[in-house]
Amino acid sequence: MRLKHCLLGLIALQAFLPSAAQDAATDSLYQKVEVLGQILPQEKVYLHLDNTCYFVGDTIWYKGYVTQSDKRTLTELSKILYVELLTPDGYVVERQQLEMPDGMANGMFVLTDSLYAGYYELRAYTRWMLNFGQQEHPHRTWVEDMF
Repeated sequence: MRLKHCLLGLIALQAFLPSAAQDAATDSLYQKVEVLGQILPQEKVYLHLDNTCYFVGDTIWYKGYVTQSDKRTLTELSKILYVELLTPDGYVVERQQLEMPDGMANGMFVLTDSLYAGYYELRAYTRWMLNFGQQEHPHRTWVEDMF
């Protein structure tokens, strides 16, 4: 019984006292990621919508925020935000180009009577964001021609 308590005490002590080697490895990895973010900054787009469900005739109001991932602030890299409304089949219904002088933009899509029911998608990006992802997800030539 005493041995069991001693082993539990050692395990608990080891869990609360981080080792210096782990800290050094974590710091080194953190520094490498930080340098990569400075050399090759990336942007992230966030869209805030006014509703969760829309019907024919409704208007989708949105506001877009573009942040720079290394600084965690609104971007200074891109000045145009592209927002697209896509059908459930993946076809672009409408594409908007919004000027964003301070890293923010807002806009709207009107859902006309010509649209059919289904789960539509909003896609937002900047031209800078199109520079990434080619290696992770190889595209077919016809997909690249669409852009």
